Amino acid sequence: MDVDEALASSIEAKLHPKPPFSSRACIFRVPHIFSRQRDGAFAPNIVSIGPFHHGHENLKNMEKYKLWYLHGLLSRTPTPQTSLKIFTKAIRQLEERARECYAEQLINLDTDEFVEMMLVDGCFIIELFRKKANSIGGGQRDDPISSTPWMDTYLRVDLMLLENQIPWFVLEYLFNLTVSPLQSSPSLAELALGFFNTLMPMTVPAKASSRLETKHLLDLLRNSIISVTTDIEVSQVTLENGHRELIPKVTDLVEAGVKFRKGNPKEILNIRFEDGVMEIPPLLIRGSTECLFRSLIAYEQCSSLMPSQITSYVMLLNVSLTHQKMCNY
Repeated sequence: MDVDEALASSIEAKLHPKPPFSSRACIFRVPHIFSRQRDGAFAPNIVSIGPFHHGHENLKNMEKYKLWYLHGLLSRTPTPQTSLKIFTKAIRQLEERARECYAEQLINLDTDEFVEMMLVDGCFIIELFRKKANSIGGGQRDDPISSTPWMDTYLRVDLMLLENQIPWFVLEYLFNLTVSPLQSSPSLAELALGFFNTLMPMTVPAKASSRLETKHLLDLLRNSIISVTTDIEVSQVTLENGHRELIPKVTDLVEAGVKFRKGNPKEILNIRFEDGVMEIPPLLIRGSTECLFRSLIAYEQCSSLMPSQITSYVMLLNVSLTHQKMCNY
């Protein structure tokens, strides 16, 4: 074999016959260029969920809380199926499908490690949601997470980060194995939206969409924001020559005689302009609003098949409003 043939053979051995990640991928690492103005903007602060930040030194302290929450769930035994053996068997059957949800084929975890991570992280999230909704397992003083305000706040932010997700079907499967048949219980989506209520930018309670598939927790939040509004492009207009032009600033619109009116608070993205009146639904600005929108924009930009509804909405706010800047992109 000559040198060219040897090199060609070496290159051929490195070729990938399949795409870099599955078409089912919905959990992504955020490209570095998205965080160039704020390092660590997409990394969790106190808890890792899923494989991307699993085992990181600064997040290891929360592992003991995860195992404590899992022990509490198992101790209650809400159903005959609430056992580690049944959990591991169920998640093992979902492993291949779960791995395909991540936009990286080479997750450095073997089957047992991956199954354990999904099980522990999933049960931690479910038990956390239930504790917040029902005060299960004693009062807040018995739970450092509940009794430490900063930890409670950062947990909510960490659990909606794009890189910090596990597939919804994993959560739902574990949830169904732990729902007591003797008691009426909110759905997993209702518990999740109740937990994230203090992060949401609407002035009315968020509701789960019945017509959109849920892929993970961040996707649930996105669906609850866009569920009423469909296919809205709010940040740009198309001119007759085919070029796109950004909507002018608010001050320019006011000078041109445009009036502003409060829109329907249940349809946060439904911004209308008709007969010289721009109707904008109220937006609730919270300390975590920027972080939420940043995560949602990253999610839309990483997923090639997803409409950029949140991105367009934030672009309108960023460009048009002179007194409030929502994003640092």
